[in-house]
Amino acid sequence: RAKLRHDDARPLILYVPTLSGGYGRLVHDLGGYPDVSYFELEQRVTSVFSEFRDVRLLYKEFTVLNSLWSPIPSWIQRQVPNGEICPPSLRLTDLMWAVDAIIVDHAITALGEVLLTSKPLIVYDPPDPHGLLERPEAKRLLRKRATVAECPDEFVACVRSFLAANDFTEVQSPDE
Repeated sequence: RAKLRHDDARPLILYVPTLSGGYGRLVHDLGGYPDVSYFELEQRVTSVFSEFRDVRLLYKEFTVLNSLWSPIPSWIQRQVPNGEICPPSLRLTDLMWAVDAIIVDHAITALGEVLLTSKPLIVYDPPDPHGLLERPEAKRLLRKRATVAECPDEFVACVRSFLAANDFTEVQSPDE
């Protein structure tokens, strides 16, 4: 945590986006995300941080060997003065304990990891168009532990409301 702070006392908010496609797949086709609109959503969410300079955004790309290139790190460097890109060497399983809150825009691996913390969580979990990725009761259970948004406008509003509240207190009794 001290290494991430760099003598900066502002709260650290970690944003973990979803995987940017792979060989033979469209960007986010398994998660119901249309191609370019997903990147536009990331731009909208990260832009909110520009309105709240009293926090720091840490953007941790979720990559695998065959991930597609994402334009969002360049966007953050140009448009979000209080945003920074986490080096690939920093692992999510270390970062999640060192930050004050976590934003995840997919309900897969990273979410399963950050649920182990008592950090405030904001999750974008759009409806599963095929009913293959999530059991019906999963979202109900997730809402017991995290703020969950199901559409882009709601997701952006949840992030804005959370930052405006300026309350980064850890969850005292996270529902497991």
